[in-house]
Amino acid sequence: MADAPDHPQPKRAKCQVCHVNDFKYKCPGCAAVTCSLACSQQHKAETGCTGQRSRTHYIPKKIYSESDMLSDFSFVQDVTRVADLANRQLQQQQQRPPRQSTALQAAARQRGVDLALMPAGMQRHDVNRTRFNHRTKAFLWTLEFHFYPTVSDLPTEPVIHLEHFVDDRYTWETVLQTFWTPSESSASSQKGRPTKRKAAEVEANRQVDAAHQAARAPIASNSSLRPLRSAMFAVLPEAVKETFASTPGDQLVLLMRFDGSPANHPQYYQLLPLQTIQESLAHKRVIEYPAIEVYSQPPKDRTLVDPEISFETTPAPNGKSEL
Repeated sequence: MADAPDHPQPKRAKCQVCHVNDFKYKCPGCAAVTCSLACSQQHKAETGCTGQRSRTHYIPKKIYSESDMLSDFSFVQDVTRVADLANRQLQQQQQRPPRQSTALQAAARQRGVDLALMPAGMQRHDVNRTRFNHRTKAFLWTLEFHFYPTVSDLPTEPVIHLEHFVDDRYTWETVLQTFWTPSESSASSQKGRPTKRKAAEVEANRQVDAAHQAARAPIASNSSLRPLRSAMFAVLPEAVKETFASTPGDQLVLLMRFDGSPANHPQYYQLLPLQTIQESLAHKRVIEYPAIEVYSQPPKDRTLVDPEISFETTPAPNGKSEL
């Protein structure tokens, strides 16, 4: 029996990149044919093709196949899964805040402070360590200080410091003096690592400092104040310390931005240095923690909320007072 004649093999298309070898792969995104991984990568780099099939492009009914139907079904499932995940995350964000946050806001409300807490994940919320001690009834604030050592018509970059766990029964003067007035314990710690005897002296000095700080604050004698950190003295540069150290404590200018003022015309509360933190924040709204601007002299580019509590002011066009 004679052998069947050989039929010629159909000629395969060449690679569209190198134009030498027969193609082996077809791009799902644009149907370009390539022969190797290198050619496929070169094709994506030159054309910007992602290599992924478009799942939303129109396919005429005449060429609509079973694979197209399966792809559309998978696409609908993916959309449903993403929508369900977004709905679950939204429900989690709308859940009631933790009991600790609710108790903190309740304690602030008893002090006359409208404390607003931001959602988890916001930077201001994440760095906030404000706490309320139910045993000692002490409200321990996180305070953000902006120190402006010089006063000028032009904006100056402040020295910003975040101090945690500051008892609201301290006066502003007591807290601020700690930044530029060294305590005995901080001076002793700068002389090197103490021996056991020196360590006992440092601890005794720390207790004396705490007693002095408690005596300066206008609170009941039977209450316990959380001592201020002696390390606060090392926060500010020496030039900034000298500027504020030469200013009497009761003449420091303390400003806190009024949350209800517009962004293009901010207004500020003036806080009195000899008042306690608790007294100053009463009847005010605080978002997470207070941000206090500290000046050695009255600034010229700030508008006060209440002209009755003011240093020398000039009327502003909108009826408010400007510093």
